[in-house]
Amino acid sequence: MRCFVDLDGVLVDFVGGAASYYNRTVDHWPAGQFDIAKTLGMSSQQFWNGLNEGYWANLQPLPDAADILQLLENRFGAMNLCILSSPTRDPRSLSGKLKWIQRNLKKYERRFLIGPSKEFCASAQTVLIDDSDRNIDRFHQAGGAAILVPRRWNSLHEIENAVAHLEQRIASKNWHAEPEEEVQPDLSFDFD
Repeated sequence: MRCFVDLDGVLVDFVGGAASYYNRTVDHWPAGQFDIAKTLGMSSQQFWNGLNEGYWANLQPLPDAADILQLLENRFGAMNLCILSSPTRDPRSLSGKLKWIQRNLKKYERRFLIGPSKEFCASAQTVLIDDSDRNIDRFHQAGGAAILVPRRWNSLHEIENAVAHLEQRIASKNWHAEPEEEVQPDLSFDFD
């Protein structure tokens, strides 16, 4: 199996970064509400058009990001793991995400895909790890396997430990890398 892992909301603190960027709070996030612009009290156009390259490049990793990557590398093999992130329509999103990967995940700077249609990566031999119910559904419909990472903005908002949830779901499917594909993972994540 090959594993694709999302950035925003899975490894990167997109929500906290946006709240800080727009000087808003997210203390009372409505459970299951995926529309961040609405949650922050902004129009969609106002929210998305205001995000520059620096916003995307300087987001902080989520507290469980290193644990999620370690779990996925251990289970699928580091060489079977690829970052898969969807950009906005603004090219500054693309360049900012690339800079984030280069700064924080050096070993993935040549193992990432950025595109809005994640379902094009779906197959019987791929699994997607994502925080969007919609992305998960589309990946499943296209023939891939997928696991939703519990976050307060999706349907698994009641689950508090995302890493334990992922570990349990992966173990229940018995997904793993083929023996010849396994490599010793380099777990030196550059989240400083």
